[in-house]
Amino acid sequence: MAGKGTDGSFKPTDTLNQAELLTLFDRLLGKGDTWNTRIKQSGSRDLLTREEAALIIAEALGANLTVAKTPLSFKDADNIAAEARNAVAYAVSKGYLKGVGADNFNPQGTLTRAQAATILSRVFEDLRS
Repeated sequence: MAGKGTDGSFKPTDTLNQAELLTLFDRLLGKGDTWNTRIKQSGSRDLLTREEAALIIAEALGANLTVAKTPLSFKDADNIAAEARNAVAYAVSKGYLKGVGADNFNPQGTLTRAQAATILSRVFEDLRS
């Protein structure tokens, strides 16, 4: 991940928007889309939630989300949107995303740059193996 802003620092606690995570996956997977393409898409500047990140991960990696996944054991699993449940289950089962705090997923929580870097590292290691 490149630095951000005029000083080029990492800014690990800054939140991500959808275009940023999509661009990171495009780069990791060698897809042709760029930041300039992604930032023009609808919703691209919206802050990214954890459940939206799971959807992006699953789509980027071509996961089959029609297959029933293991039930989620998070205390707040009922708060995960129906359309994101299988994506969250996929990302958690692969170890890309983990819970936060006391056994919660925090589906509406935002994703930081540090968390995104960790996710990308886990995906990269998984793809290498």
